Amino acid sequence: MRVVGRGRYERLMQRLLPITPGVGIDADKLLVIADALAAEKVQQLVLREPWLVGDQLYEVARVMRRRLPGLILHARSAGAVEAAKSLGLAVHLRDGEPPPEDVLWGQSCHSVAGAQAAIAAGASYVTLSPAFRSESKPNDDRPTLGVRALGLAQRQLSVPVFALGGVGPVETVSLGAAGVFGVAMIHAIFGSSLSSRAIRERCRMVLLALHYHPHDRESDPID
Repeated sequence: MRVVGRGRYERLMQRLLPITPGVGIDADKLLVIADALAAEKVQQLVLREPWLVGDQLYEVARVMRRRLPGLILHARSAGAVEAAKSLGLAVHLRDGEPPPEDVLWGQSCHSVAGAQAAIAAGASYVTLSPAFRSESKPNDDRPTLGVRALGLAQRQLSVPVFALGGVGPVETVSLGAAGVFGVAMIHAIFGSSLSSRAIRERCRMVLLALHYHPHDRESDPID
C-alpha cells in the first residue's frame, strides 16, 4: 500500500535527523527549536515529547510543521498516529511496535535483523543504535555497533539508516565515509542549552561534518 504523502517525505529526507530530548520542553521552546533548525535549512525533526498528547500534540505539531515540513511524531505521545494522519506527517516507532496503517513511518532498531523486519513491514527509514558509547547514557552497557557494522548495515538495507547514540561531528565524518546515510542526534544538537544560537551552532558543525561524505546522498529518495 502506498501511503498518501510519501513522495513529499522522499523529497524532504535529509541526512541529519534531530530528535528532541523528551524532557518536557514547553511549546514555546519547541517553536524556538523549530525556528533554529529551519534557519539552518534542516527540514526534519522527531518530536519526542511524551507529555504532548491529543489536541495539544496536534496543535503544536500543526504550528511546527510550518517551519519543519519533514516533522515526524514519536509514537510515545498518545494520539501521535491520529495527529500524523490529520497533518500528513510521519510517525517514529519504538523497537518492536506494530506498524500503523495509512501513515508513513520509521522505527528505532538495534540490529540488522530488527531493521530488516521493520523494512519488510513497511518502514521508510530506520535508526540503528547504540552506534557508540553515549556520554548522556553512562549506564547503557549494550554493545555498540561501530562504524564498520553500520556501514555494512546500510549496504544490506534498502532504506536510509540513521546512526544513533554517541554520534557527534567527528563520528559523523567516519560514518559518512563508511556509506551510512545519516545521523540521528539528541544531545549533540540540543545538549545542555536550548538557546537558538546554541542549536544553530551545533547544527552547523554536524552539517559541515556531513559534507565530508564522499557521495552526496542528501536528496536520495527513500525507496
